[in-house]
Amino acid sequence: MKTATYWASLVLCSCLFAAVAMGDEPPRWEPSDQQVLLHAEAQRHRLANGRDAQELDAECCRIAQAWAETMAARRWMGHGGGEQIVAWNGGSLPQAFGMWRSSGGHNAWLLSSTTRAGWGHASNGGSHYWAGAFRGAAASTTSGMTYSNPRRGWFRWRR
Repeated sequence: MKTATYWASLVLCSCLFAAVAMGDEPPRWEPSDQQVLLHAEAQRHRLANGRDAQELDAECCRIAQAWAETMAARRWMGHGGGEQIVAWNGGSLPQAFGMWRSSGGHNAWLLSSTTRAGWGHASNGGSHYWAGAFRGAAASTTSGMTYSNPRRGWFRWRR
């Protein structure tokens, strides 16, 4: 009986030590400089159009960044489904936002009633790929355009 108590105590101490050594909190997410700049541009556009600011969201940034990297790796642009916007070959952040603002459906997402947004950018061989992802509240847009069905409204541009 004494041995069982000893081993149980040893296992408990080992677990406690491991928990302290590993830390209780997962690594804190920090947006990239590019994601912060993209979000700031989107919020300026929203505020100039009488819309509330959105939260820069870690999950939305992960989705958008992963999609931008996928497009760059494959050297094509396409909507991957869900509430997102994409742009290709806007060599700079202002050019990418200019494309989105001048497109009715994309601009509707920028000004949508969603409460969270995330951004991504990747490049490959001089081409730039941009993505925005939106979540929260009613994800409907003012134009009624959505990308909720990835098989519908699928657009691809190959380089």
